[in-house]
Amino acid sequence: MAAAREPSAPLVLFGEEIRVDPPLPELLAAVQTRLVELRERYGDVLPADERFEILSEVLDELDVALETVRAARERLARIETRLTLAFDGTLARLRTAERDLGRAS
Repeated sequence: MAAAREPSAPLVLFGEEIRVDPPLPELLAAVQTRLVELRERYGDVLPADERFEILSEVLDELDVALETVRAARERLARIETRLTLAFDGTLARLRTAERDLGRAS
């Protein structure tokens, strides 16, 4: 049985530290909720004197979400590369073992 991981301890999978607090889906859901709240509060038409402040707040929310998604995608791409190399190497070893079995028969 695996040892319990402390909440503050980093989670490292296939050599990549994975952000777990908050989990990506929760972070994106929170950003989406804040954006919906802003839209419900202010609607589509903003008064000129509030437009800059509100749009700046929206831009900040979108920037956080975009930065988080890009970082996750980069980590996943590195994990995919490692897994692909491991898969290809294992497949090559399996084929070699298969050939060796065929010769031994």
